[in-house]
Amino acid sequence: MNLSDRATARTLLSAIESTGASMPKVAAAYAHATKISDSVNALGIPQDALALAVSAALEDDRDPGDDPEVRRIVTTNAFANPAVAQAVDAQAFEGFRAVCRHNLDAIVVALRTPFDAAAATLAEAHARIGDVPLEDTGAIMRRGEDIAEVWAKATTAVKVIEAADAGWQALGEITRASSSDQRYRVLRIADVPYSEWISSELEGKKLKPWDAMLAGLTLSLPTMSEYRQRVAVIVAGHAGVAEQDARRQLAHATNRRFDG
Repeated sequence: MNLSDRATARTLLSAIESTGASMPKVAAAYAHATKISDSVNALGIPQDALALAVSAALEDDRDPGDDPEVRRIVTTNAFANPAVAQAVDAQAFEGFRAVCRHNLDAIVVALRTPFDAAAATLAEAHARIGDVPLEDTGAIMRRGEDIAEVWAKATTAVKVIEAADAGWQALGEITRASSSDQRYRVLRIADVPYSEWISSELEGKKLKPWDAMLAGLTLSLPTMSEYRQRVAVIVAGHAGVAEQDARRQLAHATNRRFDG
């Protein structure tokens, strides 16, 4: 696994840990992979070690080829090189990838639990705060009573949802179960009908959880297959519009009536 993949794996683990999701198998697989990777990358023999060991054997009138220290250094040098280290590292993280693939839906479900709790908190906060950006603390605090506590809970909930979304995206990249198509990023946190997708001009937008709430979207974290279904709805909608446009143009070109 290259450095980029390893960073992505770390993002997934960070999401699981920071949201409080429980996935012991994934955490154990990551710990195992990093242990092997760190160990192989720590292997190394000082540059002059072999010469010193050979010299010591000769000083004692011993055959260097039969000397245990010489053999140890030669053996270690055989695999203590970048190519072997990279191969071992890749193999170790391939095991982690396999665990993620095997537990794909279970990982999403684990992340969904804190996600849903945070979404409920945001819905409650929205009912109290209204359509006001969370950054506008002045306007929010003027509402008085326990609004500061409501705002604090909403801010924490946003971080949980963002962490779960980051973990979801990392999971998709590691397992190759989902591509990071930025056109549909909103669909990672909400299921949106095509009509609303168009009217709200959501394609390519990056909505923060609170902004999605203000836009009237219902927050939900999909499994990878559910996400693909969400994307399929939008793609089919675009195809339908394109087909209608083509029929309209054909009707206009042939002076025929277009009934839609």
